[in-house]
Amino acid sequence: MNSYNFDTFVCHEMSVNGSGTIHGETVYYIDCPGQSSHTTNNSSKDCYVGLGSELDGIRWLYCKCFHNSCLSSRQSFIKEMNKKWAKGLPLSNDVKPRIKFTSFGSKLKGVVEANDLKKKATNYVPPSPYTGTPINENHIDDFKLFVSMWNEKDIIFIGERGQSWHNGAYFYEMNWEDIMNRFVPKFKDGKFPYYTIQTTLISKAGGRKEEHCGTRKFIVFEMDNETKENQWKYLFFIRDYFKINLRLIIDSGGKSLHGWFDYDENILTMKSIFKHFGYDTKLFEIQQPVRLPGGYRQEKQQYQRVLYNKINQT
Repeated sequence: MNSYNFDTFVCHEMSVNGSGTIHGETVYYIDCPGQSSHTTNNSSKDCYVGLGSELDGIRWLYCKCFHNSCLSSRQSFIKEMNKKWAKGLPLSNDVKPRIKFTSFGSKLKGVVEANDLKKKATNYVPPSPYTGTPINENHIDDFKLFVSMWNEKDIIFIGERGQSWHNGAYFYEMNWEDIMNRFVPKFKDGKFPYYTIQTTLISKAGGRKEEHCGTRKFIVFEMDNETKENQWKYLFFIRDYFKINLRLIIDSGGKSLHGWFDYDENILTMKSIFKHFGYDTKLFEIQQPVRLPGGYRQEKQQYQRVLYNKINQT
């Protein structure tokens, strides 16, 4: 059997324009090897490769095209590709994929070289250097900023990891004054809760289980195996490379910075790549608790401060 998968092979050996599904099977749209012989206009989805029938323990590659004039070129091309495919040799780490990403979605298909991507991130120059300086004078203003991210009637979890709604861990349909009267005094007695989640909840009665979560608004990135300078750099690289709005950066009061991004479901398809970066992909789960902006981290005796804010950016 082949010692590497179909996605890896195609992305290393061919110029990929995107991917799709035909008869329930993944196919990759490629530049036709006989494109010069086409007699009508070309499209990026004219030619594709897929996995055909199994023979001698191997599912062989096939290549089809909308144009008929390129048949001979395609036959020669797929014959050479199947020779390589049959060898099943591991691909060299220094071979880079020749992928032409035509949209954000196509970036998330197939195999992306995580090592190459991290190298780009390491060399990236953020728009401003990391200083560790909070943007607000105090942590209460950090909490107020967090509250402004949500709609007034949203049901939000605020509390400790195991706290339930019976202990007042949610606020619901509160106006600004109610929210401040309820939570700000907790700052003064040292009992202010310091966890939240990245989504709204359907009701107060359910708890923070996946089935009780409502519309997801954010996704949080967190790592603790890099310096904060590098974490700062990586968050802005993700923002600019994948074109996702970065709303907040929070200092967790420990080793990590937390980046609050607008939620995009395509990010979930890239868990393996972000895991390679060192991100805790457990936070990609909708119900997973994260540090609350403005909260107090008791064991570190540190507040969780806001270092960057673009909540109102369109």
